[in-house]
Amino acid sequence: PGTAIARARRRERGDGGRQKSTRMFLGGSPWARHFAVALLLCGASVARANGQGQGQQKCDWVTPTNGGDGDCYTSGAVTSSGNSGNDKMDSGKTCTPTCDTGFVVTGPTAATCITGALTNVVCAADPTTCTNLTIPPVNGLAGDCEGKTSLLPDVSCEPICNPGFTLDAPLVCKDGVATGGVCTADDTTCAVISNPDNGSAGSGDGSCGAVTALPTGEWCKPACNEGYSLSTIAGQNTTSCSDGNLTKATCVKHCTVSFATGTGNPTPGTGSGSCEGVTTLAAG
Repeated sequence: PGTAIARARRRERGDGGRQKSTRMFLGGSPWARHFAVALLLCGASVARANGQGQGQQKCDWVTPTNGGDGDCYTSGAVTSSGNSGNDKMDSGKTCTPTCDTGFVVTGPTAATCITGALTNVVCAADPTTCTNLTIPPVNGLAGDCEGKTSLLPDVSCEPICNPGFTLDAPLVCKDGVATGGVCTADDTTCAVISNPDNGSAGSGDGSCGAVTALPTGEWCKPACNEGYSLSTIAGQNTTSCSDGNLTKATCVKHCTVSFATGTGNPTPGTGSGSCEGVTTLAAG
């Protein structure tokens, strides 16, 4: 009966009874007040600790080398911070990055963040991709291989050969080995250019140093060593090719100019075109 009466009185008081109990808890004895303040401070500390722990659990996101982000942003696993290099991945999240053309995923197949530690995929060179390419080929131009640094398996491209050369086959990749793409000299092309005696290939446009072979009917101009000059005789002042036969240029030794002393005849002469002060004469 007493309990029933007490319940009835609390219902009559409504919320006032609970409010009074709260006031008594906070405004009662000193130990009760201290206990209430301690609970509030403890709760705030726990909340801060939880917040810091969640922050520490995030991983710094790094896009795989030779790869891309895949679905890591679209899936929500990685959050953009707006600042490059500061994007974060939540702990416990997983996503799937991608590898660039010519590279394949090795190791883990997905990126995962566990309590601040990021485990990412590794993009390694595809062993079936050809990367050691000679573009443009010797004695040729890149053609539609222009800009290519690698070829995927069974993919090909076709360089262009210089006049006097023929492409052996398109450049193609098979099981990591590139074949073809070689410019072969025609039978009428002089594939080896020899330097003239007492001379060198020379340099610059039109020189023999600027070419690696001569198609038939073509020529180049070498250089002569000090004390020599190219002959002025037609056909000897250039190196030329005719039906696969190379004719080297001729370097002629300079002539020494001297006059017998005391005879008075001949004399060097004077003025423009004279031999005055001249000690050597080049060919021609």
